[in-house]
Amino acid sequence: VKIRGLGNAPVMSTLSNTDLLAYKFSFLGAYKADLGRRILKIKMQPRSLSSAVFGGEIHLVDSLYCIYRAEYEYPKPLLNEYNQFRIAQEFQLNADSQLLPSKLRFDYFAKAGKGKFNGYTLVSFKEIKVQSGFPKGHFGLEVSRVADSAYDKDSSFWAGNRATPLNSTEIRFISRNDSVNRV
Repeated sequence: VKIRGLGNAPVMSTLSNTDLLAYKFSFLGAYKADLGRRILKIKMQPRSLSSAVFGGEIHLVDSLYCIYRAEYEYPKPLLNEYNQFRIAQEFQLNADSQLLPSKLRFDYFAKAGKGKFNGYTLVSFKEIKVQSGFPKGHFGLEVSRVADSAYDKDSSFWAGNRATPLNSTEIRFISRNDSVNRV
């Protein structure tokens, strides 16, 4: 797995053909999900601390062997900018039995000089349309896109379109930044 924005070295996937060489797996138990199916909770740990592998948990749908939820801790020695970076993903099956992402969360922490910085990014997916048959090179180097008009939207627009409401700390931060910008 290569995530160029986080580090230069690739990290071994937890679901590769050779994962047993790099990971220790532990069964943590099972639970019933909203699917009405049994979910298996598995912990993954690096066999060696010097390896380029994730730590975390993976939740698999029993008998389907598809990922229901995954939580990864990016290897600290490989991080360029952050001191800690966590990735949490949730998936769901659609009507055509395709496994699609439903939520993605990035938690990050960094120390710079005397300051400490932390934050998170939450992505909610809805109305995903699966389309195949893109010609080679269709997407180029683009990873994501944000329209410039998104920065000009007022709070009433975001109140109606935000998937997760802001907490009090985030509201204070936005209010303070808006005040500073007006001055």
